[in-house]
Amino acid sequence: MTVAAAGAVFLIVWASLAVHYSHLDDVLALLFAALAIRAVLADVPALAGLSLGLAVDAKPWALVFLPLALAVARDRRRHVAFYAVAVVLLAWLPSSSPTPRRWVQPNTTSSTSRPRAPRARGVGGGTPSWDRPAQLVLGCVLGAAAILRGRWVAVPLLGIGARLLLDPGVYDYYSAGFLLGALVWEALGLRRPVPVWSLVSFGALYLAPRLTNDAQVLGDLRLWLVLR
Repeated sequence: MTVAAAGAVFLIVWASLAVHYSHLDDVLALLFAALAIRAVLADVPALAGLSLGLAVDAKPWALVFLPLALAVARDRRRHVAFYAVAVVLLAWLPSSSPTPRRWVQPNTTSSTSRPRAPRARGVGGGTPSWDRPAQLVLGCVLGAAAILRGRWVAVPLLGIGARLLLDPGVYDYYSAGFLLGALVWEALGLRRPVPVWSLVSFGALYLAPRLTNDAQVLGDLRLWLVLR
């Protein structure tokens, strides 16, 4: 029941990411993150490292998944780290530039009047220079804290939650990662018969923008969901 219901709502948002927006890079990042989780469960550290590295290669924000390397046995963590770092270096070193361009996401409502998360906290203007690094640091810190508490399956949910909390952009494909994290947490962590968290997240992130155009209400709703 949990996997069926949570998987159903996840697939709806996934279709928006993979088909409507066609963001292949985000699709690959989430796909490899899921493979990394599967590798951790199967106790295959090399595959976990390769998957994490490929997720980061696809989209740098996938660095929030790196705390998963701490979920394997202590004597196997170096294998995860080695393969993850090797894959990232092989992909990025040849194309590295001394003056990389930084994408600035405007902090305004979208054409469909969806809110920007920082705007719900009273922050205006474009993306501040500290925003992206803060997402990664907060996501990794929360993930490491979850590992220390023996709740490694919460790493994806916490990492994506940090991104939604601080990222000025609000799109359906941003929500796909959060729904994936909720699915993993409820299927492997909570193990409840009804995936309440996934259903609530789906309502707040996907259905609510289709029921109201009030940017402030939607921003507060997203903020409440992530902080919960």
